[in-house]
Amino acid sequence: MKNINMSDIVVNRRNEQFAEVVSMIQHTKDEVVRLANASLIDLYWKVGKYESLAHEAVLRDI
Repeated sequence: MKNINMSDIVVNRRNEQFAEVVSMIQHTKDEVVRLANASLIDLYWKVGKYESLAHEAVLRDI
């Protein structure tokens, strides 16, 4: 039977906890990137619509 070392158990548990925290950070980072990308896409659509309407107004005034 293998001799169980308490310090190894503690170290293993701490490593598992650290890995969980790293996973939470990575998940949040991925979520922030998705949200930022969605916001940028929304901005690009709004700018495109603005430019299109402005262009139409210029053409009407000619």
